[in-house]
Amino acid sequence: MIILFDGLNIVCNVASYNAEETAEATLKEACAILDLACPDINHRPNHYTPVFVWDPTKTSTNPEKDGCVRKHILPTYKANRRQKHAKIVEAISQKSHIKDYLSLYGIKNIEQSGLEADDLIAFICKLAKNKPVVIVSEDKDFLQLVDPRISVIRNNAWIAEHNFHQHMGLNSCRNSCTNLCVL
Repeated sequence: MIILFDGLNIVCNVASYNAEETAEATLKEACAILDLACPDINHRPNHYTPVFVWDPTKTSTNPEKDGCVRKHILPTYKANRRQKHAKIVEAISQKSHIKDYLSLYGIKNIEQSGLEADDLIAFICKLAKNKPVVIVSEDKDFLQLVDPRISVIRNNAWIAEHNFHQHMGLNSCRNSCTNLCVL
């Protein structure tokens, strides 16, 4: 099982409700989510791989490669987003420290210049053809990836194919859609 954490999403959420040092709080959050993914330590898969996937670090030395491809194509990409709270900006500035801290505990970190974490996560899901994948993020966009092999942990809720419609409040959607197609 591969467990993919949307790195900055987790860090921002931890920073928004936690006063602890961000690196330690992020590791605690990761461990809590690992417990949610595999609650019985005796039945955890032998080969589960927790991975933090990060948005690229912006540097002033090479602005052409900073950020994501979409921002270069469409400069107004994400322009309507609210300004981040100072506590979250501080947490993001600790990204390299957080990555080092997670590495000490054997948690892998992946970052690719020009690609956002969500793009990398979707790509990894596609590459991991026969392995179960759990995505950990508050980003609703990941819900479109849910299938028999891919689950999402969002708001401490496990969303898999079997409970997706119920979680989204669409209990009878599948039956209604099937009935419409038959008509």
